[in-house]
Amino acid sequence: MVASMFTGDAQRLYGVFSYQRPEYVDGPYQDLMFRGHVTYRQFIKIHNFKATIPLPLPSCNCVFVELDRALRAPSLEDRLLAMGRIGGVRLPIASAILHFSDPDRYAIIDENVLQGMRRVGWKTRQVMQITRNTAKFYDYYLCKIRETINDEVLRCSKELKVTPLRLVEVCLYVLGKGWDSSAP
Repeated sequence: MVASMFTGDAQRLYGVFSYQRPEYVDGPYQDLMFRGHVTYRQFIKIHNFKATIPLPLPSCNCVFVELDRALRAPSLEDRLLAMGRIGGVRLPIASAILHFSDPDRYAIIDENVLQGMRRVGWKTRQVMQITRNTAKFYDYYLCKIRETINDEVLRCSKELKVTPLRLVEVCLYVLGKGWDSSAP
């Protein structure tokens, strides 16, 4: 089931996602990418991308020192644990921050992605609070995505101009939302 979900259907599932969530693709999505230091404004933009209740953008665009330091921690686990110590940052937002800092290495995870993971038979767990076990689970998730990437996913991701990790993550999201029978 996993191989056919992502190889034969990846492009269609991404099309459904683009139709259902146009604000999560192309320009608006690209605007969230950052390199180097992360600012408070960038953090709030990413927060609003993931949150159901958006926050107003701050007038200051200064470096978010605590988050910036967390992103420079030596390991993925250390990065996640440091982000978890920042008030209000749980795994869905932490994974989005990681993703937008380096989309070739990280994918976003949230409740919809977890539902998609269940549908394709991957193990899942609650992902809210960030603990060592949550960090290990996130690493497992990234490994499962990398195992899923094949020539068809690579071809589709190149054609769609998204990273292979993002393409698989979006497929899981669409499956989790139950949109896989939708037509764009």
